Parts: sequence; C-alpha cells; structure tokens
Amino acid sequence: MGNAGHSWSARIAALVVVGSIVFIPISLPASQDPLSVELACPITIPSSGGPLTITLTLTNRTSTARTIAKSALAVHLGNLNLMGPFIVPFTRTLAPRATQVVPYVSTTFPAGTAAAGTLVSIGVTMLDSGNKPIGSKACLVQIL
Repeated sequence: MGNAGHSWSARIAALVVVGSIVFIPISLPASQDPLSVELACPITIPSSGGPLTITLTLTNRTSTARTIAKSALAVHLGNLNLMGPFIVPFTRTLAPRATQVVPYVSTTFPAGTAAAGTLVSIGVTMLDSGNKPIGSKACLVQIL
C-alpha cells in the first residue's frame, strides 16, 4: 500500500467482515505527520507473562514547537481481540526539529493474555490539545 519508501502511520481502522479483518489506512503516510514516533519494545514476552517496557524516540519534524497533550495506546492480540485504546497521561513539548528519547510505559504483560506463537501489535499515538493525532507508530511482540 502506498508509495515505496513511505511508512504508513499506525493509525488504521479495522473492519470485521465474516471472520476476516480488513485494514484501511485513515491518515497520511507517517512521513507527513508533524511528529515522528519510534518505539523500542521487547521482541518477545513469555506466555506466562513478563515485563513490558516501551521507550519512545520523538522527533518534531516541523519548524515550530509541538506540544503533546496526551497519548493513546492500543494492543491487538492477533485473535481479533483489541485492548484499548487507553489514554496514557503524557505531556511534552518538543522544540523545532528536536529529538527526545523518553520512557513511556513500564508494566507487566499479564500471563495468559495471548497464546504462545501469537504476534501482538502495540500501537501508540501522540495527541495534541485538540485530540488531533500528530504522530504514531506500532511495534510487534511475539509471545513465546
């Protein structure tokens, strides 16, 4: 989907139709968001549960300061179950063209949430004071 070299934003809509799932992009390519969001997530988590720590690298792509008023986090468990989105308190102002590396979430992924072999998608969206998405990204974690 999209042009080669463009990374699509994590903001997608899911439409469930007769047991299948269709993903429809609902935003501009991520390269056009005012804020670049990169996630550092664990690659694997045991099915018996384990630590889930996410660190963000945020880059303001614009020539004006950008303020993040809050964020949203959603977890897709690979079996059509979606947890969230959850509003995560997170405020930060980035100077023009500035990059910041910041801790985001540190919690425990509960045992039995997903079966071994499941790929779990964790999506994060940054929102401005008007609840407008200004940057997002997702990462995949395999349950062992």
